[in-house]
Amino acid sequence: MKLIYSFQLIILVFSITFGESVIAQTANEYYSSGTIKMVGGNNHGAIEDFSKAISKDKNMVDAYFNRGIAYENLQQYGNAIRDYSAVVVLKPSMYQAFNNRGLLYMKTEKYQSAIDDFTISIRIKSDYPFTYLYRASVYLKINKLEEAKEDASLVISLLPNYFKAYYILAEVAYLQKDYSLSLKHYNFICEHQSSNASYFLGRAAVFMAMNNLESACLDYTRAVELGSEEAKVEQLNKCK
Repeated sequence: MKLIYSFQLIILVFSITFGESVIAQTANEYYSSGTIKMVGGNNHGAIEDFSKAISKDKNMVDAYFNRGIAYENLQQYGNAIRDYSAVVVLKPSMYQAFNNRGLLYMKTEKYQSAIDDFTISIRIKSDYPFTYLYRASVYLKINKLEEAKEDASLVISLLPNYFKAYYILAEVAYLQKDYSLSLKHYNFICEHQSSNASYFLGRAAVFMAMNNLESACLDYTRAVELGSEEAKVEQLNKCK
């Protein structure tokens, strides 16, 4: 009788352990399948598989995170934010989730929420330059110019030739009416990023503020050549 009980206990322990392994493996299989589908552009299928993975393992952080990306790809921003929010609860150290959610808050014009998320992300990983860039972009949108300048400068300290940060500095200087400094930044980025119409459009605005119509019109022309419809309107109105 004692031997039978012990054997039954062994079977019970084995069943529990094996059962947990099967569940974990199944969740991983759904996750892997979802990842393959998402990479292949099948976001709907990916969401379905990630959801199945989550149903098997409620704490599968990567499934929530990648499902958030798939929702984002489909412009289902509310669902994406919900999944990123689940990630930061399950894994508060995952700065990528704060960044992704912050970018969606920025896109949906919830600027203070975006700043809050980027600030947390920076607290977690202070040497990741792009978070400073994201936060600088939000600060620029809400006209917090000194904060935008500080963050853009931090980006450059980490990535010395990152032109998007110089663009923010050029815009800040322009809004602060420091046209010489703005022109200096725009000259640098236009020289090295000659295929970006927005940079020439921005520099044209600086030239206009400095009453240099000839140079402004040259930049409008260049921006038009690069496909800027906004530059075309400005050129028609100002370069007659």
